[in-house]
Amino acid sequence: MIEHNKVSTLTLNTENNKTLYENDTFLIDGSAIDTDNGNIVNIKYSLDGGTVRAIKTNISNGSTPIPFTNQLTFKGGKFYDGDTAITEALQEGFAHQLKVFAEDDQGGKSAEQTRSFFVVPNRAPAIVINPIEKSTEVIDSDKFPITGTCSDPDGNNVIVSYKINTSLATEIYRGKGDCRYCQDW
Repeated sequence: MIEHNKVSTLTLNTENNKTLYENDTFLIDGSAIDTDNGNIVNIKYSLDGGTVRAIKTNISNGSTPIPFTNQLTFKGGKFYDGDTAITEALQEGFAHQLKVFAEDDQGGKSAEQTRSFFVVPNRAPAIVINPIEKSTEVIDSDKFPITGTCSDPDGNNVIVSYKINTSLATEIYRGKGDCRYCQDW
């Protein structure tokens, strides 16, 4: 009797229609089962039909699910696997697609599981400048404070600078997004 290779099955737990912001992680996880004992099973994925990448390789015992997980980070408009950029800059306002499948060494391939996702690349920081008290009888050597707050919705570092007319910009704050600043001018 000739026994034919059975196709692997795959369960994908990754959330559908997720929106990812700067520095968010995208978790690709699930499990695969190959009922053919001894088959080498490769679990792979691609983003937007790009390069197919491996998540995990394992030898099937014929009954135990093979769990897999891979965490990607979205930063600067791209996905990173560790320190390696694996996509070009992704467009905002467009449904992107994740495809995951299992393939064994005998040519059997599971059905592709797909998930849509959306991205919002680095958002602009916000700054609030407190009103400057108008003084009378100000001379060139007088100083007055410039105060305010800044925030970054993505938690990135920000730089706050001021510039008067055609002078060079003067930095008054550099650091994490939620800040208060004060500079005598």
